[in-house]
Amino acid sequence: MPRVSLSLPLWGPREGDDQGGRADRFARQSGIEIIQDFPRDYAERKARVEDQNVTWDVMTAAA
Repeated sequence: MPRVSLSLPLWGPREGDDQGGRADRFARQSGIEIIQDFPRDYAERKARVEDQNVTWDVMTAAA
């Protein structure tokens, strides 16, 4: 079976109930590797999108 991974721009440590902790628990339960990218702020995320330099499969943001 091919290895499956998701790249996510997450905030927070890999433990606890923040995004990083939830992603880590999902990875353990599903067997899907989570590759975490930690952009410093929304401005960096916006710049990556505008430059078409996005490396994430999924991204969440506040409205």
